[in-house]
Amino acid sequence: MTCTIENLGRVFLLYLFVFLSNHTFAQDLLMVWKTDNPGYSDDNSVEIPTYPSLSYYYDIDWENDGTFDITGVTGSIKHTYSSPGTYTIRIRGIFPGICFNNVPYSDKDKILDITQFGSIVWERMDFAFYGCSNFQITAGDTPNMSNVQSMRWAFANTNVFNTDISAWDVSNVEDMSFMFYNAIAFNSPLNWSNKTSKVKEMWRMFQNATAFNQDISAWDYSEVENMNNMLDLSGLSIEMYDLLLISLASQNVKSNVTFGAEGLTYCNGEVARDFLISQHGWTFVGDSKGTSNLRWTGEGNDGNWSNALNWEYNMLPCDCNIVQLEQTSSPINISNQVKVLNLSLENETELVVKTGGSLILEEN
Repeated sequence: MTCTIENLGRVFLLYLFVFLSNHTFAQDLLMVWKTDNPGYSDDNSVEIPTYPSLSYYYDIDWENDGTFDITGVTGSIKHTYSSPGTYTIRIRGIFPGICFNNVPYSDKDKILDITQFGSIVWERMDFAFYGCSNFQITAGDTPNMSNVQSMRWAFANTNVFNTDISAWDVSNVEDMSFMFYNAIAFNSPLNWSNKTSKVKEMWRMFQNATAFNQDISAWDYSEVENMNNMLDLSGLSIEMYDLLLISLASQNVKSNVTFGAEGLTYCNGEVARDFLISQHGWTFVGDSKGTSNLRWTGEGNDGNWSNALNWEYNMLPCDCNIVQLEQTSSPINISNQVKVLNLSLENETELVVKTGGSLILEEN
């Protein structure tokens, strides 16, 4: 091709068109649906449910082919394809939320995935994917949650959902009750830290989330008023529960809170738990004292038994711990009175009980 000013201009316009098209489409919401999964509509149809109380004005590209088939939609909408199958649906415009709410006469089992959130501004997330048994999120971006105040029931009764949503901005959310209720596969990190500073409701948040075993001790619990049944029958281990109790006792929490922890056990968190009861009037329901292994890490680099940095989870051993001392290059020194359940000592590990110190093994 001859390189002329005219040709260069055409090439530039072509690249500009491609760039603007890609940039524009990157702002849209993309969802994947399988029409012949069980649902209320026919096996070649889908219905997108919306919140009756919110205002919508959006366009839909039913097959993600670049052509928006219908514009100016103001609420829920149903579409029938020529044949059953898996389709990607593209949405642009004002679409403040989707609401399945575990309704039996819905297509909650047909939605499979959100692959892109785009620039859609969400206003509600409560009941959004409640009951969506096949739903997951593979999007590389995060939703705009700046207007969302409630996430109650958002992922409840989901069978496969296990997406890491730590990057989501939940800083304006006040209600997380039932959020992962019976979400039996969910066990991803939730590294929200102080983003939970406005949350007041956490009751039944992880109830029956049997796989969930993550560290949520870094959350800000200062405004939480309701923790009834919060962790009942969840998968939280004794170590994760201990870390949570220790964190709660260190925060300026609300008084007279009832904390649901049916089926959970604590060990190193006992002192913190007692503090919450005596100083803040808390009530714990369903948990019990158990035993746990605690491993010496030596990361404090001083050989001091009483330095929490030398122990796994930075927790000092107590009378319910089976302490595991692995081989060390320098002695481990006990200078005060120590009581543990039992002790596992590897060969060539030197344990020195100094004058004034003692080591009591409860099982002996």
